[in-house]
Amino acid sequence: MTRTNIRKYRQEIWEEVAGILTSFLKNCGVLDVNIGKITLILPCELEDTLEPLVGQRISILRTDIPGKYLFRVIPEETPDQEMESAAMEGFRDGEFARR
Repeated sequence: MTRTNIRKYRQEIWEEVAGILTSFLKNCGVLDVNIGKITLILPCELEDTLEPLVGQRISILRTDIPGKYLFRVIPEETPDQEMESAAMEGFRDGEFARR
C-alpha cells in the first residue's frame, strides 16, 4: 500500500486559494477543507458557509480581521472566456496568491 503525505495548510493574511471544493471534515476543533490539491485548515464556524459550496470551483480569501474569510464561486468559463483569462494572471487548482 502506498502512503500519501497530505500537508495541511493554514492561509496567511490576504492569501487566496482557488479550486474545486471537494469535501471538508471536522477534525480536532477545526475544519480540514479539501480544495484543489491541498487541505486547508479553517475555523469550524465556516461549516455552514462551506456546505452549499461543495462540488463548486471557489476562491477563499483570508482577511486581516481575525476569523474572517471571504468566499466566491468561480463560474465555469466558455472556451472564449478561457482563452481570454489565460492571457490574464490567474490561479490553478490549489495554488496560492497574495494580494
